[in-house]
Amino acid sequence: MKKSKTVFIVLLALLCTACAKPIMPPLKYNKPIEFHVAKNAALNWEVGKQYSSAMPSSTSYNAGLIGGIVGAVIESADRERRPSLYSISYGKAEQSIFMTSLRDTLEQNHVFKAVELITDPRQAPAKDTLINVYFKTARVSSPEKNYKITLSVEMAIAGAGKSPFKRTYLVESDTGGFGKSVMDQKIDVSQKLLEKMISGIEEWHKQSSKG
Repeated sequence: MKKSKTVFIVLLALLCTACAKPIMPPLKYNKPIEFHVAKNAALNWEVGKQYSSAMPSSTSYNAGLIGGIVGAVIESADRERRPSLYSISYGKAEQSIFMTSLRDTLEQNHVFKAVELITDPRQAPAKDTLINVYFKTARVSSPEKNYKITLSVEMAIAGAGKSPFKRTYLVESDTGGFGKSVMDQKIDVSQKLLEKMISGIEEWHKQSSKG
């Protein structure tokens, strides 16, 4: 009876750890934006290389040898079946939320007349401003480094009658001395990237205005 209870506790713990991962919330940009472009913008997103980090085993042997062995076998099988649940990454889900947040920030602050998210730069009308965001690399470090996130992202802006503009931004999350959760770091690194891109778009606007 005791062995059955031990196995049940291990199974329950594993089911809890295998639940769907929390989703990064939309970003908020609270700084004032005082420049405006009297054109529509097309926001294109490109996915680059992603480097994830595997989560350590969650199996505990405190419940006894049999419970530990059963738990390890179940977790191993689940890792093979659903590997994404046992890895930390800054992938398409996070990048999609970032791109949506960037679009919303530009729209809410009336930086352009309208902003449309696209998946193919050929979809952008020739008269619109094309902003291409390329996540060159998105890397999550090992558990020993508290899953520190490093992003290398290229932003290129092109518009009719405007000089091409390209910048690469390298941003890292603040691990907080092992005090920040993975979600906190995803928000932190995304917020830093958002601020850099808004500054980059303003820089492009100033250069274009001079030309």
